[in-house]
Amino acid sequence: MLQLITLQMGQYCIGFDLKKVVKVIAAQSILQLHEKSAFVEGLIDFQGEIIAVINMYQRLNIVSKNEISL
Repeated sequence: MLQLITLQMGQYCIGFDLKKVVKVIAAQSILQLHEKSAFVEGLIDFQGEIIAVINMYQRLNIVSKNEISL
């Protein structure tokens, strides 16, 4: 049976296969990079492992609530 972890992103509900999720961690400070992809926010050091932080709103071209002008 497929089990999903879901996130609400704007008007979309995004699901990830729970078997592929390694860990969900609390937010922490992000090391900013000078040269990076448009959707890469930076890097974090998690227990000695360097992990890229991806902005899923930008990666999936979803307008976030912060970007909506009324």
